[in-house]
Amino acid sequence: MFVWRQSVESLECDFGIDKSIGAMCPCTHRCGLTNEDLNRKWSSPDPKLHPEIFHARGILEYMTHVMKKVPYVYCDFHGHSNTKNCFFYGCSAKKSWSRMDLTKYENETDFMVLPIVMQNCCPSFSLSQCNYKVERNRETTARITVWRSYGVKRSYTLETSYCGCDEGQYKGFHLGIRQLREIGSTFCMSLSSLEEETKKRASLPHSNRLSTITASSSSKSMDFVDEEQSDSD
Repeated sequence: MFVWRQSVESLECDFGIDKSIGAMCPCTHRCGLTNEDLNRKWSSPDPKLHPEIFHARGILEYMTHVMKKVPYVYCDFHGHSNTKNCFFYGCSAKKSWSRMDLTKYENETDFMVLPIVMQNCCPSFSLSQCNYKVERNRETTARITVWRSYGVKRSYTLETSYCGCDEGQYKGFHLGIRQLREIGSTFCMSLSSLEEETKKRASLPHSNRLSTITASSSSKSMDFVDEEQSDSD
C-alpha cells in the first residue's frame, strides 16, 4: 500500500479530488482458472469463464457510455520474461497492421509524453525499448482493445522485467520490492504532471514536442526513499 497511498495523496494535491478518479483492478497472474491467457480474452470475454476481464470491461463501458467520460490513461501492469528493464507498449495508428487505422488522424504527443516523463524520473525505465506497434495477433489484448473500443489514446502495457536491468542505475541487478515500489511511485508522479506536460509540448514546434528532457522534468537521478524499507534488498 505504500506506493499507492503516498502517490494518491500527491495526485489529490496536484489534480484536486474532483478532477481525477483512479480505478485499480488487482490481479495475480494472467493465466485464469480455465488455463487460458486472460490477456487474450479482452475482445469478447465470457462472463462465466473470464469474469475478471468481463467486469473490468464493464467498468470501462460504464465510464465511456453512461458517464460519457473517456479514460485519460489506461495501463495494464505486466512482468516480462525475457526483455530487460521497464518499458511501455503503447498504440500508434501509424504503426498498425490495419489499413483503416492508417487513415486516422493521430497526434503523437497524446501517447508518447507519458513514456518520456517516466524516462526522466524512473531509474529502471528504458524509453528506447518502448514499442507502439498495433499488431494483428495482439488485437485481443487489453491495451489494444481499450484503445480501439473506447478511444483511449493513452492505452499502455507497462512491462517490468523478471530478468533485471542491462542499463542505467540498476544495470546488472534484478528488480526487487524497493524498485517495484519505485516504479509504481514514479508512474503516479508522471500521471500527476501528464496533462500539463502534454499541453505544454503541444504548443512547441513539432520537432521539439517529443524531446526527452524539459526544464520542468524531474531528474532521473532523483533519490527514492521508502520510509518502510530505506535499505537495499
